[in-house]
Amino acid sequence: MSKGEDTNSSEAWWSRVRATTERAKKNNKLSTIDTTAIRIPQAGVDFILRVSSILKKKPQNLAQKNTFNPFAPENLDSDLFVSELYGTHNLLLNKFNVLPHHLLLTTKEFQRQSDPLNHTDFKVASFALKMFRPIIFYNCGKASGASQSHKHMQALPLPLDSERPDELFPIEPLLRRNHEKKNAISNIFRIEEFQFQHACVKLRSYDSVELEDKYKELLSYLGVNPKEQGHSYNILFRVGISVNSVGMVGTMLVKSEEEKEAFIEAGPIEVLRGVSVQIHSKNLQ
Repeated sequence: MSKGEDTNSSEAWWSRVRATTERAKKNNKLSTIDTTAIRIPQAGVDFILRVSSILKKKPQNLAQKNTFNPFAPENLDSDLFVSELYGTHNLLLNKFNVLPHHLLLTTKEFQRQSDPLNHTDFKVASFALKMFRPIIFYNCGKASGASQSHKHMQALPLPLDSERPDELFPIEPLLRRNHEKKNAISNIFRIEEFQFQHACVKLRSYDSVELEDKYKELLSYLGVNPKEQGHSYNILFRVGISVNSVGMVGTMLVKSEEEKEAFIEAGPIEVLRGVSVQIHSKNLQ
């Protein structure tokens, strides 16, 4: 991104993304994950469950010790490259995408996926929120769902379900309802239906300082020191809310019909509870 380029219109940036997508498709560089989506109602929310066997082919976690780094400068695929951002990050298409125009915000130089987000990350996140109005999320640490060790955020276009354009993501009703009931003294609130450690806070703007302040506020509330190694967490940003797990927006993927049946039997909220840290402190009630 050259000087002043961040003031370009949202449509100009979307044109870049669409052009890059067409180039990547033409050169067979996108491994789109075809899914069958079903809705599972629970707690007043129609959760989206997407089923696809191709997920078995995707790297699952850092424990696989995959040494290839697709985000390293020497390995970048030019067909997936959209733009450099502020001299610190690259804007890429996600090779393994479920939704069209799934974007990656990767650091140009190697940083660990277990490192905390910093002011340059939030500057880039702020830009992406302004230009694309997506949901942005960061999976930090081995237990968070990260599949690459090179630091990257992800941006998903909204709405998550094109068949329901008025619903940005399934748990909007839960967020609104619980925000209305929150303690007037604190900006932070929880979704009472989710009985595991998490926290939400309403964002006032796309400003990078606002994003960074809320990020630190949420981690402090949850007792997470991002500078300590070994922590795993998810953080998600969307103007209006910030909640620390992409799964909590109400859409998940499974790899087989067997997993789908197990998911339906357990229920979406119980599945989220099973992969989260349970509540042990009265401060998190």
